Amino acid sequence: MDPIVIEMEITKLIVGYVSWFFFSLTLSFISNSLYSEMLTGTFEQLCLTGTSVQSIMFVRFLVAALQNILTMVPFTIILLLSTGIRLHLSIEMLWVFLILMIGILGLSFF
Repeated sequence: MDPIVIEMEITKLIVGYVSWFFFSLTLSFISNSLYSEMLTGTFEQLCLTGTSVQSIMFVRFLVAALQNILTMVPFTIILLLSTGIRLHLSIEMLWVFLILMIGILGLSFF
């Protein structure tokens, strides 16, 4: 096989694995957060506040996504250094990532 084709395949695998790991962590955050609050009895207090539950959970989602990004960056760097692959990030990839974030947010709320 051509080395360029091999590098592209490895790049696809790395991007797929990192995004799967990131989105699975982010998707499970809101449901686990709500479940733990229901178990501890603080969900009722959250509902009684003046702020809507959706806006509180949205901010928590953004914080969890940022934490997951900060977790995934060193992991991705280690993967890239160990394989010797360079990722060529583009603006289109950022748009795809943001669209996926909107989808994950919708899936975790409903």
